[in-house]
Amino acid sequence: PWAAIALGVQADGLAAAGMGRSGAAASGLAETLRKSRNATEKGAFALGLALACADVDDKVRARHGRTMHKAFQRASAPDARGHLAVALGLLNEQEARADLREVLQTSTFQPLLLWSTAVGLGLLGDDEVAPLLVDILSTSRSHSSRAAAAIALGTVGDGRAAQPLVELATDVSRPDTTRAFAIVGLGVLCEERLLPWRNPMAQSVPYTALTATLIGKARGLFDIL
Repeated sequence: PWAAIALGVQADGLAAAGMGRSGAAASGLAETLRKSRNATEKGAFALGLALACADVDDKVRARHGRTMHKAFQRASAPDARGHLAVALGLLNEQEARADLREVLQTSTFQPLLLWSTAVGLGLLGDDEVAPLLVDILSTSRSHSSRAAAAIALGTVGDGRAAQPLVELATDVSRPDTTRAFAIVGLGVLCEERLLPWRNPMAQSVPYTALTATLIGKARGLFDIL
């Protein structure tokens, strides 16, 4: 799996530097994805393939997109489906929109899959993803699903997502947790920097000597949404 990601990153970097266009990495990863039966590996192969397709022409990219879409339709493990959803978005496989929408609406109790699918739809430029996430945030009874929906909305939403989030945050008839996650969504949506706000604090952190104030029991600095 790590080799698959590494190949994708390398191909993407070479393409960005104008040194790509061989397509060898993408072809090898597509073949491996077709043969894989391991859910964890399948997700890594899909993401590696999506990155490696920066190195191919549109016709080849479309062929690999169809391969990935079929893999998504066959996959049952949430982790694999989530990674495949993001990869489909990176590949701009528009034919997968309907399937991704269906998964988004039925994954309210699988927060990681919900977030990944929302990101995939966002990468595809789907206008329906923000209203769907607002609905999930408003109606879900799952704490983790509300968190995933709020963060996904902030990640993939545009200016149109701000108003419904503000309305949720200021609606005193809503549960406090729903209002809190609406505020989280607003924070992520309005973030001006490319990387998350925690990134500067994560530089040069001694990961072999972490303290409870940094991470642990969901109360550390790096555990904050």
